[in-house]
Amino acid sequence: MADHGLHYGRETYTFPGFIHHKIPPLFVALPKPLLEQRPEFTAALEQNQNRILSHLDLHQTFHHLAYGDQPAPEGQSYTEYMTKFIADGTFRRQFHDNSPNMTSYAQTFGRSLLLPIENTRSCSSGGIPHDFCAFQPFLDLDPSKSIDATFLRQSLLLFAKRMNELTIIHKVDDVCLQSSMTLQPLDTTPSATGSFEDIGTADLVMESAYASASPTKQPGVQSKGRVFYFMVRDRTRPRRKYSITMQEADMVLGLTDSMTIQQMSAYAAEWYPCAQRITHAGKAIGRWRDVVKHFCVCQAANAEA
Repeated sequence: MADHGLHYGRETYTFPGFIHHKIPPLFVALPKPLLEQRPEFTAALEQNQNRILSHLDLHQTFHHLAYGDQPAPEGQSYTEYMTKFIADGTFRRQFHDNSPNMTSYAQTFGRSLLLPIENTRSCSSGGIPHDFCAFQPFLDLDPSKSIDATFLRQSLLLFAKRMNELTIIHKVDDVCLQSSMTLQPLDTTPSATGSFEDIGTADLVMESAYASASPTKQPGVQSKGRVFYFMVRDRTRPRRKYSITMQEADMVLGLTDSMTIQQMSAYAAEWYPCAQRITHAGKAIGRWRDVVKHFCVCQAANAEA
């Protein structure tokens, strides 16, 4: 299983690309003798291809492979018994005296891929945080609506503020340009054209915006409330685009610490001169880190990031 889905290329600028980023690929290869001996494993794997899965399920699958030869008590199905057995935080003490005596997050929400998983499974019941769930309704924010347009402009200002903060934190403010904090146009009325072209600052413009659904409360599931996702481009450097993730609670409070910025189009040939300046000159301390290119627009005219 990968750590994420597709996260570069033209598709990442689209809503399908945004969704695909949240769906990492998973490939399972098991020994043929095992599948011949346990045909129900093959049936479960085929069925579970159409279920909501995560790395938590891999954790439980490994437990199942290691301890799955335990017979089910009379009158209880193997699936029901084994699902509960490997979810019990104390079961390993039966085999290893010094094993942890606690139930992990993976044991609470994970399921073995070699056992049938119900088709009613959701991100919430599977322990997947709301902000990582691709299987939920998403709302398109509309720049032609006054409330959305105002919200989007304020979000863009928070993004510009965060990029400026990061240049100072990483001590590259002598190399990287400061992002404009001036809205264009200056008012907060709805977009005159009904498009995102009017939603921007002097150097940044919004391209698309989505909001996740309100999360369903599930005891024990790690969730931070609604999440907003934006695609933003540089007005004067059209190939430079950003994917932004912001938490609802932080946006309301005007906080930026948890904001995620992914620069989607950093070309090595363009970035190298700026990286050299950051590494060998200026105020930057220590080795240049790849993360800097996500927010740094190089001041040098011939080193456009």
